Parts: sequence; C-alpha cells; structure tokens
Amino acid sequence: MAGESLMAGDGHDSGLMANGQCGAFGRVMFIDDASFATYAAAQGLNPQDFQDPAHPRAIALAQAYGNDGSVYQLCEMLRSTGTLEVIDDATYEGKEIDSLGVAWEPEKEGEADRFAIVGFDFQAEDDESDVIPLDSLALATTSLEVTALATDPPAVMGGPGEDLTLIVPVSLAASYSFGTHEPAFTSYFDAKDGDHEALCEELASVCAGYFHDESTFELDYYSYVDYADQANSTQMLALVVNVFCLLFTIILALIALANVFNTVTNSLILRRREFAVMKSVGLSNKQFRSLIMDECMSFGITGLVPGLLLSLGVSYLLWMMIAQSLRGLGFMIPWLYAALALVLTVVAMALSVAYGMHRCKADNVVEALRADSV
Repeated sequence: MAGESLMAGDGHDSGLMANGQCGAFGRVMFIDDASFATYAAAQGLNPQDFQDPAHPRAIALAQAYGNDGSVYQLCEMLRSTGTLEVIDDATYEGKEIDSLGVAWEPEKEGEADRFAIVGFDFQAEDDESDVIPLDSLALATTSLEVTALATDPPAVMGGPGEDLTLIVPVSLAASYSFGTHEPAFTSYFDAKDGDHEALCEELASVCAGYFHDESTFELDYYSYVDYADQANSTQMLALVVNVFCLLFTIILALIALANVFNTVTNSLILRRREFAVMKSVGLSNKQFRSLIMDECMSFGITGLVPGLLLSLGVSYLLWMMIAQSLRGLGFMIPWLYAALALVLTVVAMALSVAYGMHRCKADNVVEALRADSV
C-alpha cells in the first residue's frame, strides 16, 4: 500500500522499518457525518459502508504536500487500497508508556539508518526518558480498511496536509479513537454577507474566554485563520504580478512590431526604382503583389520560426529553474501565446506592406524612375 514518499520518508514521519514493514505517523480526520456522506458519494462510494462499528473503514488521501528542505512537491503516500494496523495504545511491562515517537536506527553496522517507531518512558527524577524498541512493547491495534484513495480532501478539511491522512465519519469516534488521545478540534465558518473580520474578532473573543472558564474546559492552544483575508491577499498579489507581466509583454510586443514595421517599410521604400524598372519591362500589378507577398512570407517565416524555437527554449529553461523548487509541474507548450505571436506577425506584415506600397507609389513608373535611389 505504501507509496514511494511514505517508504522513503521525504520529510514525513515515516519510512521502511527493519522488519520490512512501512511505519508512519499520520492523522485521522473525523468529519461530520453529513459532510462525509457528501464526500464519499463524490468518490463513488456508499456512505453507509463506513458506518459499521464492527468493520471500520476510511478514505485516504493518496498524496500530501512535502518539502525535503529544497523542493516543494506532491508526495505519493499510498499507491493502493488495503488494511492498515493502527496502534491505539502501548504498554511496557504492564505499564502504559508516556508516548510513541520516531527514531532512526541502523539495522546493521555500516548500513543506512532505518525508520523506527519506539516508546518513550519519561523518568520524573532525572527528566530523562527511556527509549523502548517497538518489539518490546505490548501493542493494542485496530485494523482499519482503506477502501478508496482520493486526490482532493473534503471541503471541511481545507486542504491536504503533510502527513498520511485518513478520513472517517465522526460517528466512528464512539467506538474507535485510532490512537488519538489528544484530539485537535477544527471548525470552518462562512461569514455572513462577507463580513469575515467581525467573525474573526468574535471567534477570538470566544476562544480566549475558555482560558479562564474552568466550568467548561481550558484550551491549551487555539488559533484561527482568516481564509477570506488570505484569498484577498493572494488575489491582490496575483493581480499585481499579472498586470506587471502584461505590461511588460505589451511593451516587448510593441517594440517587436515596430521593428517589423520599420524593416519591411524601409525595404519597400528603398527599392522603389527597382520595382519601377520591373514594372516597366512588363511586370503586372498582380505579379508585383505576389512578389511582395512572397517576400513578406519569407521575412515572417525566417523571423517567426527561429523566434518561436528560441522562446520555447527559454520557457523550458524557466520551467527547469522552477522545477528545482516546486516538483510535480509538467512542462507545457503555450500554444495560445504561439498562435497570438503568429497573428501579430501577420498583422504587422500586412500593415507594413500596405504602408510601404503606398509610400513607394509603385504604380507611378515614371516618377519612381526619376527619383533618387537614396
């Protein structure tokens, strides 16, 4: 079941253990039954299949965000469905240990370190902890069947995390904790009439009150995220970047069009006498237009093709630079922009020829022959 990133670790609390199994620390997301039913139905699953306390089932996210210190990437967590063994509890010599943790141990001397799950037993007298190997612990486990792999999380989760994520309906919490001894509560709210600032102020006030109200409970830690404000900030930043890129592109396009216009127009004007001589020996207007059209097509092809190839190479180099920090992005040829460049080139050539032919007055043979060549 384990994906490549889960087996290798890749910044996650996971890896291949000495016994050949893949171990991992992950999170179980208990979402409300209505949201889970909608999510399961969107995956083509029957929500009722996940309500059986005798046979717990989950939907897992196949991917997670990861960062190995240099590259952001989408990591493959699971590659197929199957059954996981979830550690609910662990005891050592009849005593419940304080916690489970991660250790890296060499299987044999000289070999690479392997991922290991170990127990920690804290000693109050010296503030040190004993590390207990997993095979020395008495484990209480639950078999959790992963019936489907999903790419996107449900809407109430926000977004995929950085760990192995299993999604179950909250009704299963009455029968299973899946090792979640200190759960974290997450809630999402939609602000009425878009007044998200007032909602955040009210939420902060309510949460802060629990630090002093012992009749209910105390919060060890709380935080809130204003996604609407984040979205506005992101959209504003994207707008600034897009406007800058658009203006920069327009300036470059105008410079390129001006160069094409000047080159073609001056070429026609400076050859007025040549065209007049050709017409004086019998070149018809139709043949003259065909001649100019062929030359312009030659100019366009010899300029457009190398330009497109050069821009394609530059785009590939930019993609290679971005891929060094953000893995998983495929290289795509911007066909729309290539078509736009072709259209602009054709328009520029047409305008240049029309203006140049008007200036050179090719139809007046006598006047053109009398004119100086410079």
